[in-house]
Amino acid sequence: MHLGWPKITVKTRHSPVAEEVLQLALHSDQAGIESVLVLLESKLCGSDDYNFLLREHGNRGKVKLANGIFETALREGYGNIVYAFSALISAYGRNGCYDDAIKVFDSMKRYGLKPNSVTYNAVIDACGKGGVAFKRVVGIFDEMVSDGVQPDRITFNSLLAVCSRGGLWEAARNLFSEMVNRGIDRDIFTYNTLLDAICKGRQMDLAFEIMAEMPMKNIFPNVITYSTMIDGHAKAGRFDNALDLFNEMKFLGIGLDRVSYNTLLSIYAKLGRFEEALDICREMEGSGIRKDVVTYNALLGGYGKQGKYAEVRRLFDE
Repeated sequence: MHLGWPKITVKTRHSPVAEEVLQLALHSDQAGIESVLVLLESKLCGSDDYNFLLREHGNRGKVKLANGIFETALREGYGNIVYAFSALISAYGRNGCYDDAIKVFDSMKRYGLKPNSVTYNAVIDACGKGGVAFKRVVGIFDEMVSDGVQPDRITFNSLLAVCSRGGLWEAARNLFSEMVNRGIDRDIFTYNTLLDAICKGRQMDLAFEIMAEMPMKNIFPNVITYSTMIDGHAKAGRFDNALDLFNEMKFLGIGLDRVSYNTLLSIYAKLGRFEEALDICREMEGSGIRKDVVTYNALLGGYGKQGKYAEVRRLFDE
């Protein structure tokens, strides 16, 4: 289940010259960005401009260029600040380079810099996206707390995402409880990520209880919430519950996404309800969502086992 990830942002103020450098750099290679920086470095207004360039290149997936900018900033005496290191960690994290993110995190401490909440959130987020073991991520979280840096919602959402990826539903539930105890507000991402971990642990009754409490917290289930729950019920063999949630979505006017449609097709195929599967295929395309390989596999998983390959072809030819 794709949930997305909490956004880790390093905000800076920057000059128009930084914008000019960015545009030139986006059309340059590694050597080109170094030339651009040499040409315009005297006009760059210190660390804010360099941090802006780091962030923007990281957002665009240009981590090598971001690293080049960081090294230039260090040489010019502007990179030896917490925000520069945090921006580079974020750049690596967004692009799945968790090893590099951890190396930068460790190196900043050798510079005598103390990581702040932005830094810790960035490295925890990077670890989560990179598939680092939960125990390792918890170690960074414990270090954060022992350093006197207060975790916030972004911290916990990133930790929950790690649990979600691994189906660690008990750890996810404990983290959620700690959020409550610390008085940290939860948002829709918090609940969706918690639910995903719990559904992967096949704890569907607990998942239903958590979903039911969301409106009482003024947080209302969205398409990701329902898709997660429908998928969880389907994988647990609770097809009636999954279809009830589907009908609830339609009643509430919540549009389905590709995950929801593919899960429904899988359910109808397994139940042998061909006409309803056909209706879903038509509705799916009517919503502008094209059938894909997951759709095909969902249908094949049900009808193929019954030897009804012609029905699968018919659905795709519709």
